[in-house]
Order: sequence, then C-alpha cells, then structure tokens
Amino acid sequence: MSVPESLIIALRDKRVVPFVGAGVSMGVKRGLFPSWRQLLEAMRDEMRREHVAPDDADKVGHLIAAGEYVRAAEIGYNALGQYRFHGFLRKRFRQRRQADLDLAAVESLWQLQPPLVITTNYDSVLRWAGPDTVQVVANDQSEELALIREARSDWPWIWHLHGTIERMATVILASADYKRLYQRDERARDKIYEQALFTLQNTLASRSLLYIGFGLGDPYVLEQISHVLDLTRGNVAPSFALMKRGEANRGDLWQNYNIQLIEYEDHGEPLIKLLRELRRQAFGADTAPAGNEMGSGRPERSVATTRDGGLAPKGHAMGGADEPAPQPAAADAPAPARAPAQHPSTSPSTKSPVPAADPCAWPPGTSDADRTLETETAANSAEAEDDSVMAGPADLEKYLSADPLSYSVPKSADKDDSTALDPSSDMPSRKPLIARTQWAKEFGAELMQSRRLLLLAPRGGGAHTLAREVAAMHFGNRVMWLSPPNVPHASETEYCSWLSETAHVGAAAGVPGAHGQASTTAAAPPATDFMQLVRWIEGQARTRGGELLVVLRHDAGPLAQLSRLGDLLRSLVEESRPGARISVLVAGQAQVAKLRYEALETSLFSGAPVRHVPRFSHNEVAQVLVMAGRDRGAAADVLQATGGLPGLVVEAIAGGAALDREAITARLVRSSAVRARLRRRIADDDRERISPTRHARATLRALREGREVRRLGDIEDEFAHAEIRLYYDGLVMADDGGDTVFLCPAVRSATEDLFVLDAGVV
Repeated sequence: MSVPESLIIALRDKRVVPFVGAGVSMGVKRGLFPSWRQLLEAMRDEMRREHVAPDDADKVGHLIAAGEYVRAAEIGYNALGQYRFHGFLRKRFRQRRQADLDLAAVESLWQLQPPLVITTNYDSVLRWAGPDTVQVVANDQSEELALIREARSDWPWIWHLHGTIERMATVILASADYKRLYQRDERARDKIYEQALFTLQNTLASRSLLYIGFGLGDPYVLEQISHVLDLTRGNVAPSFALMKRGEANRGDLWQNYNIQLIEYEDHGEPLIKLLRELRRQAFGADTAPAGNEMGSGRPERSVATTRDGGLAPKGHAMGGADEPAPQPAAADAPAPARAPAQHPSTSPSTKSPVPAADPCAWPPGTSDADRTLETETAANSAEAEDDSVMAGPADLEKYLSADPLSYSVPKSADKDDSTALDPSSDMPSRKPLIARTQWAKEFGAELMQSRRLLLLAPRGGGAHTLAREVAAMHFGNRVMWLSPPNVPHASETEYCSWLSETAHVGAAAGVPGAHGQASTTAAAPPATDFMQLVRWIEGQARTRGGELLVVLRHDAGPLAQLSRLGDLLRSLVEESRPGARISVLVAGQAQVAKLRYEALETSLFSGAPVRHVPRFSHNEVAQVLVMAGRDRGAAADVLQATGGLPGLVVEAIAGGAALDREAITARLVRSSAVRARLRRRIADDDRERISPTRHARATLRALREGREVRRLGDIEDEFAHAEIRLYYDGLVMADDGGDTVFLCPAVRSATEDLFVLDAGVV
C-alpha cells in the first residue's frame, strides 16, 4: 500500500487534521444518513407533500439533475420556510446511537490520534466512537475557538464547521449561509463568524488536512474545500484525500486544491485497512493509545451544548460520499469607471498588454519571424534545463503545489537535500515547473531599473512561480517573501504579526540563480503594527548586505490593509538609503490589479511598472510534457485545450489520462478551474448587482453568439468591465489579433451548459 512519507511524518508529529465528510456517517449503517443527492431529493418530495410552490419543486429536480445542489437547497429553504426546513433536517440527522452500527472506520480514524477533527456533517457519529474526553465546538463560539490550539490527542476537539443538528441555529446549508461564514465581502459577512475564520486560517497554516468521506469527483464538493484553501492561501501544507479508485480527478485535486490523492479499491473494509495501515506506519501499534478509549459510551465534554446560537445561519451542505458539496464564493467588487485607458504600447514603462494567445503549433503560413521567436524561446529555456526539467512522470506532482516556499521539513524528518526530489516529501523541489529564462531576464531588468514591479496574472497564470525565478536570478538570497493573511477583517496587529511571523528570508532552493541557498525564516518578535513591520524589513535589508528584494506573493486579506501595506512599501523603496536599499516585486492577481487605479498616488500599486505573465507557448508545453514523461507530440492538443494557462496545462497532464484535445476538454469542463469559477463569477456579479450591460452573463452570451466584446488591451485592469473580471478568473484571453475570446473550448462548453441550465430553472 503506497502511503506518502510526509503524511506519516505529519501524523506522528500530530500535524494532521482529519476533515470528515458525509461518507463516514453514511458508512455506519445503510440508510441511516442520506447523501447530498438523497437529502435534496427528499427535500423536493417534502415540498410536494406540503403543496408549496410546485413550480419550485420542479426547479429543484432540474438543479439536482444538473448537480447544482446549493441552488437547489436555497430554493427548498425559501419554499418550506425556516420552521419546516429545520424540522425536515432534524428528522434525517438527529439520530440516536443504535446497537447495530458499524463504527470501525470512525474508531480507526480516532486511532490516528488527531488533536482536532473538522467535519461538515451535522450528526453525532464522530462523538459516538470518539474518546470520552472529546470536546465539541461550532462557529458561533468565538471564545472556545480561540482556545482550539490547546487541543491535544488525549483531549481532542471536534469542530462542526457547518453546524450541528443539536443546535439548528448553527447549521449551514443554503448559499446565503455559506456567505455568512466564508464571504470575503465585509457587507455580506456575519461578524459572529470572524473568530471562526481567523482560527481556521491559523489552525491550518502549519497542518495538513486528511479528507475522508468526501465525494471529490465533482467540482461542487471541491468548491466547499476551496473556501478553506482561500483562507490559507500561500501558507498551506499539502493535504491528502482518501478516495475510492476512479472517483476523483487527480490533476484537479492537486493543481487546484493542493490535495494529494491516496486511492483504495472500494468503500468499507479497504478504507478501514488503509486507516489502520496509516496508524501502523505512524505509531507502530495495533491498539488505541492509552487514555484514548474509543466508543466508551460516556458523555463527551461538549462546549457546544453550553449555549444556544443566536445570529448563526440556518443550514449547510454535507459533502456526501457520492455527491458534491457546493458553495458560492466571493469575488472582487468592480472598480469604478474611469477615462479610457491609453493603449498599452504608448506607455511601456507603466502598462503592458494582456498577453496574446501563443500559437498552438506551426501551421501552414506561419511566418519565419514567428518560427525564429519560438526557436529562441526553446534555446533560452534549454539554458537551465538541468535545473528545471526532470525525467519521469513521478516528478511532475511535486511541481504542482500552490507555493512550495510555504513548506518546511519537519524537525523529526532529518532529511537532506535529496528529499526535495521526492514528490511525497514535505519539502518539494523549489525549482520552477519549467525555466522561463527569457521572461525572468526581461522582467528582472525592469525591476532592477525601477525598483518596483507588479507582475500580474489570472488564477493559475503562474505569477508566483515566475516571481521566484526573477527573485533568484537577480537577488540570490537577498529576498524576503511576504504573504498577507486571507482573513477579511484582520486587525492591524493580526495582519502585521502574521506577515512578520510567516515571512521567509532567503532564496528559493533549487531555483536557477539561487546558488543553493536555502530558504530560512527570520527569527524576530512579531510586529504588532505597520511601523514595527517597516523597521523590521529595514533591519533585514541591513542584515542581508545592503540590498533586499521584498516579494509580496499574494494579494489576499482586507483590501484596506493591503492598500496600507502598499503605502509603506512605496516609502521603503523611495526612502531606502545605501546600506539598506529595498526593491519590491508583487506577484498578484485581481486584488493588486484593482489597486492600480483605486490606491492613492503614494501607494506602491499606483503608477508602478506592470507586466502580465504570458501563457505557455507551444515549446513550453512540450517541455512540461517531457518533464512528465509524456509524448511532446501532444503539445498542440494540450495547448489548444488549455489556452496555455499554466494551471490548466499542468492539470491536464497531471491526471495521467488521454491528452488529445477532446479528452482534455471533457475533463476540464467538469474541473473547478473552469465550471466552478464560471458559476462563481455569475453569482458574484449578481450579488454586486452589476448592470446588465456590464454583467459577466452579457459578455459570455456575446462570446457564445460570436459577437464582438471589449478588447482586453483597451480596458486593461478596469474591473468595471466584465471582460477584465473574466480574464482574472482565467476564463478569457486576448487572441493573436488582440480580440477577447474564450480561453479554451472547455470554457465555451461550460458556458453553453450554464445557459441551458438557467433556461430550465428561470
């Protein structure tokens, strides 16, 4: 049985947090608890029995068939009303412990000795088989959540992330409920859940999740998981998912969610054997640890029952073993309209055009100049081939993490540098997916001249990876990596302490130009305000020999705090003196792009040189294929099917399946990188009440019908336009002629599905 070594080490070090879905509860007795689909079908039948909104019952059925579970739950909640809806849920989830239950899987889970278990289930199954000392907490208990770090293996906690059936006010099911917990928009968030969000981020920053009982084959269960990952962006250790063979898309899980798939043959005994094998390898024992008695039947110590929820929302999605658990997500609000942008070519120092599509191959009629450019790109990439291109398909997975710099080798591992080549190690190789030497040289030269540069890309666009290469090539080990916390209401103290505590100082090991320098974390008391943070950064510049590059590699968290950070970084650039010279490189996405026009003139983001990261060329896709041990002859199909977006290219290859254009498109249509982002954009524009003419739905309809839309180069980073919002979602691009088009066939197909679905529901 193949088990990643990093998972065993994390279990031994008590750094694994099991994340339990509905499949675990469904497995204790057939028919006792429903799956996602069964729950919603029963809800539809309840609507019909109650004779409420018969048309809505039909809509719910249509949405269930399409896999749109959250929308179905929202309609059912509104039709039944709170009283009947809660009664419906209680009938299905408030169950007593019965004598004929099979709790073997749950007992095996607890024998992994986790200090904390997080679940999206409402029921009490985890408590039935858990230690007698287990404590239970829900999201509205801010004081208890603040103490969750005190959880121990001999005094573990269960966190009902989406509520418990014992307290209906905590239950989250419909889309409005998700927004109260996860929404990044301060206007839509329930303030009572702020402590839950901050606790979740801090809890997961240095731990790995172990997903058990989730149906991860559908993008809507993954959308639920993406809420968790959004909170820990840039600071998450790799997570793992135990799944029945063939039920999940390996490439989607790893590339988009940093989850490594561990497969077993079938539900039931094979899963139990896998859990026991994890326990054996981690602890070498075949019995439960002393003082951790399983299923004792004694009442648990439950902080969740000490009070009743007041302002908590009403219902959630459980994440069934065979069904998805969706949720909406927030998007950035559109920027205010401004005067038409100057064409990028007229102001090269401050604006750069959104990259046009790379040719899929050399078709008949390709010019000599184009062929020469492609050949030069190949030569530049080959300069660092030994540092970037590995032979063998097993090497690909270690390159796919969101940001390897956030990982550190556990002290107990005692590993040498060779383990960086092990895809299951805690310290994956920090080399780029492929060397983009040409762009690293060009962007680095601009950074060296101006001392500040905004390197922007859509989601999955490769901005962070290219920033590492630029930093290593031009600054070596004189680099500080800052990652803002992705907590919407983080205070100045929380924000600055997070930045100073999680900062990495040094070069990324293995990146060309790093000269073997290892990444280290600066030892210093955490900053409690922005002025302390500034003094700390200046001190690091002096320590590093008089020149320091600060890389802001994420644009998460409160926009106001990010703007304030931009002001201070601008002052550091302009006021730094010989002996403490500071430059700043920003590897950002939508948030930073918005601040280009919203921030004050004193901000780092205002008037800075801007470059958009190019998508992969045909030659670069071929290099990735070679690195993965695949036929480089598939490069044209892969490029056509992905639009050259690095994230989609890697996802398409990582799954290990067929690489023809049709097969890749079929996989990507269901991927969270396409389908879920598309639906998220529509939902966010609806929430923001965007006018019909500037709504993403109107732009998508025009593209679908072959009508002309705004050119990205003419409205660069103006978020009032749907084309720009869709660009940063990774859904549209500029073609060779500069026209805005669908990124790839999968986006077009998913758009068709979206309009067909809406036509059947509205």
